[in-house]
Order: sequence, then structure tokens, then C-alpha cells
Amino acid sequence: MVHVFLFWSLMAGCCGYALVYGGAAERVVAIVFLGGDVLSDIAMSPYAVRYARFETGTFLVDLAMAALLFAVAIRSRRYWPMWMCAFQSVQLGSHFAGLLEPTILRLTYGLLISLWAYPMLLLLAIATLRKRMRTARGANAAAS
Repeated sequence: MVHVFLFWSLMAGCCGYALVYGGAAERVVAIVFLGGDVLSDIAMSPYAVRYARFETGTFLVDLAMAALLFAVAIRSRRYWPMWMCAFQSVQLGSHFAGLLEPTILRLTYGLLISLWAYPMLLLLAIATLRKRMRTARGANAAAS
């Protein structure tokens, strides 16, 4: 249960920080993360069979998140949205472990598709911090 508390603390801190202090791109990504997490919780299989087979609902949520992150990356002048999109693409590709190897351990499959959220949230916090620093010195504040 500690990992759940750690994840929610990180999610609340990073997304809250981005919503309050970030630029447009940071706020959009924070909303995508928060919405994606809520939708993933709804779309996930019941606990008794979770990660025992391909998680179609979670895959579709991750696919939608990848599309939205790609749209942010296309519009942005910064590099961090491309990295965010790349991390999400790897997470999306991790779902195929459940298809290609049906005997994969449930823990392994669950870790593969959820582990990428941690570096993505940290990247969002770093991007928000760098946006604040650029804004504070007045350098290219309008660019996301």
C-alpha cells in the first residue's frame, strides 16, 4: 500500500505544481495525467484478474494519452514534450508484453505498464520548474 501512497503523493504534487505554476503545455499535460489516471482506474480489470491478461481498457486510455501528448509535443517549442511522448510510447508498447507472452507474471506486466508514470511525473515537475525560471528572468516566457 505504500506504493499507492507514494504514487498519489507524487501525482498530486507534480500535477498540482504544473497546474499552478506551469505554462499552457505543462497544465495540459497535468490534466492529461489526472484524467488518464481516473480513466485507467475505471477501465482496469477487477483486482482478482488484473494483469492476468491484456488490459484492453487501460491500453485504450494509454493510447488516448499518447495521442494527446503527441499533440502537445507537435505544438511546443520545447524538448520535454517529445520526451514525454516517447515515455508514453514505451509505456504503450509495454502493453504488448501481455499479448505476446500470455504466461507473463501479473506483477511483471503491472510493473511494465505502470512504472513509466514515475519518470513522466518527475519530467513534468522539472519542465514546470524550468518554465518558472524562464519566466522569472523574462527569457522567452511566451514559448511553451
